[in-house]
Amino acid sequence: MSSPLSVGDCIAIIGVITKGYNALSGSSDDAKELSWLMDDLPRMREILDQIQTSDQPQTSDSTPDLKILDPPVGRCKDALSELARVTKRYEPTNSRVKRYYRRLSFTLWGKKEIEPLQKRIQDLTAALTLAHAEVNRQVIEGLKAEVEQRASALSAQVEQGKEEVKLHIYAAIEEPFDHKPIRFQDASGRRFPVPLGICQRFKVSFPKVLRDDRDTDLPKDR
Repeated sequence: MSSPLSVGDCIAIIGVITKGYNALSGSSDDAKELSWLMDDLPRMREILDQIQTSDQPQTSDSTPDLKILDPPVGRCKDALSELARVTKRYEPTNSRVKRYYRRLSFTLWGKKEIEPLQKRIQDLTAALTLAHAEVNRQVIEGLKAEVEQRASALSAQVEQGKEEVKLHIYAAIEEPFDHKPIRFQDASGRRFPVPLGICQRFKVSFPKVLRDDRDTDLPKDR
């Protein structure tokens, strides 16, 4: 990812906001009004953790386009920073006067500031989910193409191996000295360049060149 620190910043800001919320009294008006934080922020945190994991070095050749995550992550950082700034005004204090003033300020202005931020957080969580799903889709497609490529290469290697085995087998087999059909052979095993039936129709001797080099006599006419 081109800006991996943005993801870490978002996670850190969520931690600060959550810590501030946990410090509020469960029965206070502030805690009740900000209770949505414990529903929406953990969802965003989960997606950000997954994105941070996806940013680790890839072990395969498939590399997704992580730049598509930059816009939603950047907007999340802005929204969370603003939310942290707003909620910081209403952190608990030991001073009764300050506590009363903060409660009054939250009632008059805080709710109006936080309500649109809640909607932004929810929308950005959905945008992060979609962007991360697209990254996962690219990873799956890349792995699928890589598997198909390796399977094709393996199949080609298998075929090449089969051909090499055939060549080795053929080279180990001794071919006969003569490939003439059996009908070119007489009872004694001598072979001739023409069928014996043709030889027997003629009473003249065939030239020496028509005989096999290993033969000496033609079959006698019966």
